[in-house]
Amino acid sequence: MKLDEIMELMTDAMEEFKKGLIKLKKLPNGLHNRIISVTIEPLDKQLKFFFQHQEKRDILTAEALKAINQKLNKAYIFSKSL
Repeated sequence: MKLDEIMELMTDAMEEFKKGLIKLKKLPNGLHNRIISVTIEPLDKQLKFFFQHQEKRDILTAEALKAINQKLNKAYIFSKSL
């Protein structure tokens, strides 16, 4: 009786193993037929955002340097003796 049960379990296990092998054989075909698109759109968006932010910072820096330059042009140098 136990031998029959063992044989039945072995048969079930072999069937499951066979089904698994069939799935594995089909897997490479599915991978070859898939199309994987490569896009740089997220990177492009990040770069555009960075360059816009950098441009705004450059404008603010240029304005600050212009204000400093104007103040320096109006400044006078006096000796300590005066």
